[in-house]
Amino acid sequence: MAPDKRVDVLFAERLRALVNEQWDTWWATMTAQGVPSALETLEAAVTDFVRQLGQQLMEQLAVAVVPAPRPCCAVCQAPLRQVDPARPITVTGLWGEYHLTRAYYVCPAGHGSATPADAAWGLGREHAGVGGTPLPSGGRTAV
Repeated sequence: MAPDKRVDVLFAERLRALVNEQWDTWWATMTAQGVPSALETLEAAVTDFVRQLGQQLMEQLAVAVVPAPRPCCAVCQAPLRQVDPARPITVTGLWGEYHLTRAYYVCPAGHGSATPADAAWGLGREHAGVGGTPLPSGGRTAV
């Protein structure tokens, strides 16, 4: 399914602002410390900048791509009740730690709970509330 064009435009604007903000902060720090001339030192600084930017981009994208359906209980089929619109989870991936939030739902009859974003992100039920569990992509963890 193609994303809504308005969402694309809004996200592109947020992305542009994030990159500009990160660049301004990074460049101000670099110039205050003195921009290194040694290629190895400069490369390390750029790598750190890209890692920080990658972390923030992943946090933004992960939340933006999660669908927002209202889930039903797998046992009784009753609509689940949202009890926390922003339950935190920390996922460690290629760019470092991603601090994400997702909606948390419970069955009104007490059959269980769900965090649909975890499934959308490929985390599965075994990662809900578990710290340090390897993610399906290997080597990454959810806390």
